[in-house]
Amino acid sequence: MGHRDRLRSCLVSRLVKVLITLVVIAAVAVAGFFVFEYFDHHEKVKDAERACGSLTSPAPGVALPTGLGSFALPSDQTLLEVDSQGKTLVVYAITKGSRKDLVSLRDKVVAQLTARGLTASATDQEPTYEAEGQFSGAVNGTIQVQPQCQGYDRIRYKFSL
Repeated sequence: MGHRDRLRSCLVSRLVKVLITLVVIAAVAVAGFFVFEYFDHHEKVKDAERACGSLTSPAPGVALPTGLGSFALPSDQTLLEVDSQGKTLVVYAITKGSRKDLVSLRDKVVAQLTARGLTASATDQEPTYEAEGQFSGAVNGTIQVQPQCQGYDRIRYKFSL
C-alpha cells in the first residue's frame, strides 16, 4: 500500500469516527429532548390535578409595582406574586380554568392587552400543557399560561424594563 493509500485510509477512518460521534451526539440530544418533554408535560398534568390549598392565596402585601404604565390585571385575574430578576419583572396571576382552557385563556389575555393599546400576539402553544404570547408598546414582555391546580390556571407575565 502506497503513502497516498494509507493517507486516504486514515482520512476515511477519521471521517467515519467523526460522523459516528456526531450521530451519537444528535441521538443523545433528541432522546434528552423527548425525556424532558415527557416529564415537563407530566408535571403540568400533575399540577392541574392537585388540590389548590394555598396555591390560590396571594403573597402577603403583594401589589403591582409602578412603572408598568397603564398595565393592570383584568378583573377575573388574582395577583399572586411579583418577582424581579434584574431588569425583568415577573408577575404571577391566577384565574379560573382548566388544562383545556389554556389556549383560549391566552387568546383572551392577548385580546385584553390589545384592547389596552399594546401590540400582542400568540406565539406558541401546547394545548392542555401551556400557551404563550408576547406583547409590546408602553411595556414589553411575554405571557405564559399553565395549569396551577384544580379549577385554576396560572398566568405569568414577564416585563422587560
